[in-house]
Amino acid sequence: MTLSSEPTRAIYARVPPQVADKLDRAAAKLGLSKRDVLTSLIGDHLDVEGSDIMWRPHPAPSTIISGELHDAVLDLAEAAELLRVLENDVQALAESGEIPGRRISSAWRFSRQALLDWLGGK
Repeated sequence: MTLSSEPTRAIYARVPPQVADKLDRAAAKLGLSKRDVLTSLIGDHLDVEGSDIMWRPHPAPSTIISGELHDAVLDLAEAAELLRVLENDVQALAESGEIPGRRISSAWRFSRQALLDWLGGK
């Protein structure tokens, strides 16, 4: 999604360094500007109609993640990022069987949808 033909307005926000680094890496990997990444994220996750605000933390079906539509299988780091917790916490939950995941050799793999369903209480 390139939005260079649309009018723009500058915004300034201070974010933690790890968030800024994540934005830099995502933009580089996707071949997009940081403006286009932020515009897409805000468009996919936030609706404002009058005084009503709708926040959708889960990606819309058309959202591109890591260059693919809905990466179905996540590694430990990606699962932790999705759940916004530490990798050690995800590993402990997986080892205890509290969250859905599979150990393949020495690596953990998780279904994105299964984690979202678990998080939503399904």
